[in-house]
Amino acid sequence: MSQQSLPAAVKLTVSLVALEVLALLFFTVSGVMTADDVRGASVVGSFFLLVAVSLGIGVVALWKHRPFSRALILVWQFFGVVIGVQTALSGAPLYGVSAVLLSGAIIILMFTQPLLRHTRQFS
Repeated sequence: MSQQSLPAAVKLTVSLVALEVLALLFFTVSGVMTADDVRGASVVGSFFLLVAVSLGIGVVALWKHRPFSRALILVWQFFGVVIGVQTALSGAPLYGVSAVLLSGAIIILMFTQPLLRHTRQFS
């Protein structure tokens, strides 16, 4: 059984979503560590940890040609755009614009033909 190499769009998407997972984990840990209200921070941290885990599952599923990975990844990307715009408008433009650009790039990549063909190859 020979293994085909992954299309560039899939490799780039997997890399960008993995970067997002690492960023979510970083913000989760740093947010809980620097919070005044640990109880409230742990609730938000738990949410971000849940999102990071689901994106991690999506990355592995995308790598393995699973069609459900597109939906799992896309849902967070749309939220990422909304959250990024709100963050940029609330006084943290660097984080907000970065989130919008990253999520927007992933949304565009998720609809490229090589990635769509890649997820249709599941057997």
